[in-house]
Amino acid sequence: MLDIRTRRKARQRPLLARKRVLVPIALAVCVTWFYLAGWNFQRLDHSNSSTVLERDLRVGSEAEAVTTTTSSSVPSSESQEQAVAGTKEDGRTGEQAAGAGESQNATRFDRQVLQLLGKKQSIVYLRERLTSKRPFSCGGTKTVKLNSAKNLAKTHSGLEKLVPLEDPIPARNLSCAVVGNGGNLLETQFGRSIDEADAVIRFNAAVTDGYEEFVGSKTTYRILNRPQSQERYQSSVEANETTLTMLRDNGDLKAWVRGVRGIVPASEHAGGPGSYFLDFEFLCHAWRFVRKRGERPSSGLVGIVLAVHLCKHGRIDVFGFHSENYFSESTRPHYYDWERPKKGRERVHPFAMERKVYESLERFGVVRLHS
Repeated sequence: MLDIRTRRKARQRPLLARKRVLVPIALAVCVTWFYLAGWNFQRLDHSNSSTVLERDLRVGSEAEAVTTTTSSSVPSSESQEQAVAGTKEDGRTGEQAAGAGESQNATRFDRQVLQLLGKKQSIVYLRERLTSKRPFSCGGTKTVKLNSAKNLAKTHSGLEKLVPLEDPIPARNLSCAVVGNGGNLLETQFGRSIDEADAVIRFNAAVTDGYEEFVGSKTTYRILNRPQSQERYQSSVEANETTLTMLRDNGDLKAWVRGVRGIVPASEHAGGPGSYFLDFEFLCHAWRFVRKRGERPSSGLVGIVLAVHLCKHGRIDVFGFHSENYFSESTRPHYYDWERPKKGRERVHPFAMERKVYESLERFGVVRLHS
């Protein structure tokens, strides 16, 4: 009997030894499997959540459906005036952006443009922003080289007195005309239609004297792409217009302060003429329309985005936006001069992408492009 028990224990010892080895291995395998399964589930759940969030953002856009219009090119000056007049009679219904039903038929690019239209954005840099420590959303880039507004007031003496307390350019129910500098404007007679707009936006050195038949004579806002432009284009700037300068770094800001020092800003009577610089975040906002392509948005794109915010419920007509003329060796780059861009300038601004933005806005009735 004793021998039988001894032999049985002898047979069980290898089995126990194997169990001591296999059980921990099995437990380790199970733990690893559960961990990986849980990780994959979390990743799947996160992916689904992102998809739902993206869909909700599209569907939850605050914009309403708008009337879609189609731009037409007409040869005679009389028919050109009729085309613009027809647009002004039709106007636009609701907000600029189309609702969820329109978004479903739009391209992904169109949907991104329409989502940006619904975002509220301060246009002019206000005094309260001088104390903000929040970093700029595109800070550290060639669009806005400054990282934040920290220490701006301390760095630039007198800046606080030159920055308005409240927004001098509130959104209104206006009609806007955005007038580019394209040389093709000399082939048109849009002057009267441009002057009929409540607000006319021009750029840099755009002059009207002697060109009234083609570009009109009225200027409400002038966008300058650098503070040095204010001194260079001073002869073009009239007393009753508001200048809006694009600044990117401390050097630009210093030059702007030096240029406007002694000029009393219109901070106490919002809406009056004055000299301001665009909010750095407004430049970031404009750059997002082209998915942050190129080094920075052109002043033309910034002007159209300004018009979209300014004429929120009105109509927007766009004239003289032909960047292809700017780089052509055979056509006039500007209606008022023959100055051509320096080599490599086409890589600074994403003109092709900006053209897609304008066409997208026209498809949804936000703007009307005139050749």
